Amino acid sequence: MKYKECLDYIRSDYYRIIGKRDVGVFRMWTSTFLDRGFHFLFWLRLSNCNNLLLGVSRFIYQVIGCMSHISVHRETKIGYGLRIVHNGPIVINVSTIIGDNVDIYQNTTIGSMFLKAA
Repeated sequence: MKYKECLDYIRSDYYRIIGKRDVGVFRMWTSTFLDRGFHFLFWLRLSNCNNLLLGVSRFIYQVIGCMSHISVHRETKIGYGLRIVHNGPIVINVSTIIGDNVDIYQNTTIGSMFLKAA
């Protein structure tokens, strides 16, 4: 995924939480300092980008996922405007396809026990 496309996904997630558009990445990250769901999504989206911070973003994505008990595989297809309302035990399988503007609450498991056939 290209960097501009990653920023579009991050901005759509931010818009679902705050309701503001066209904000810089640093301001997005700092204005939602207490929102662990957005921080997880921020680093998840960055870990899918082809950028210079690829290794760092993957590591931070794993750490935040462990701290907030959120497990979403990097290759899961997630649409624009995902919002994790409460952090907590959330598990989303790699075979899951999540559409646009979805809210996910705590104690949620989505997906199959089996991977899709290629």
